[in-house]
Amino acid sequence: MVEYMIDKKELINKEQYYMDLLEPEYNILNKAGSSLGFKHNKETLDFFKNIRKLSEEAKGNLSLASTGRILSEETKLKISSKKKGIKLSEETKAKLSKSATDLRGIKIKVVNLLTTEELSFDSLTEAGLHLNVSRTAIAKALKNNSKIHKNYIVRVIAKN
Repeated sequence: MVEYMIDKKELINKEQYYMDLLEPEYNILNKAGSSLGFKHNKETLDFFKNIRKLSEEAKGNLSLASTGRILSEETKLKISSKKKGIKLSEETKAKLSKSATDLRGIKIKVVNLLTTEELSFDSLTEAGLHLNVSRTAIAKALKNNSKIHKNYIVRVIAKN
């Protein structure tokens, strides 16, 4: 018997009808159009866990892609609520503290390529405010050795 179905829902309903009617022995799933009730074996689960392991370079690229992203207050609250109650190891706390303080207090020099004027700033934020860009834009320009607004280069004078 051949039945023609155009609508996906109609097709799934008909598949469920025949599964209930015929009670096939070889179909391991009980619900049509769903993997409900299916159990992956241990090797497959291990494969899924390992396939998503990222290299340090890939992690860095993902981090750069989301740098400077502006989050809504609702999103910030959702992220915050998910993080509450998570206990961090002392090692993790130390790493977070170090990374947070690495960019704090960096004295930088901003050079205008058109006028050769040099300005010094006590922090990335201060330089960003002067150039009307974010602190992260200054940090990226330092890291990538790139220009800001095509006219400015930034260099580190000293780290505190």
